Formats: sequence, C-alpha cells, structure tokens
Amino acid sequence: MKEAVLFDLGGTLAEYFDLNDFPDILRETILRVQEFLLENGVIDVPPRDLWRRVEAEEF
Repeated sequence: MKEAVLFDLGGTLAEYFDLNDFPDILRETILRVQEFLLENGVIDVPPRDLWRRVEAEEF
C-alpha cells in the first residue's frame, strides 16, 4: 500500500488575500494532487469517489 501526506492549505502553507478565495484554491489544489497521484500510480480512485470523501471530511 502506498501512502501520501497532504498538507492543509488553510493558512498553513499560504496566506490568502480574501477568505472567499479559499474554496477555489482548495478545489484547484485537490484536483492537482489527484491528477499527480493518479499519474504516478499512487491511487486508483474514481474522481467522484475522491470528491465524496473530500465533501464528507468537509474539505
């Protein structure tokens, strides 16, 4: 089993100019991480399943 560590961007790695920017930044980050993990064979999860998990964890 392969493992990955994902960091919370909620002010941990980046400062936001406006709190309203956070949802768009988060979605873009999740999409890029998912793409990277799929391309490198780390995960094999359909995108809809990943997003269900993201939403269940309240992003």
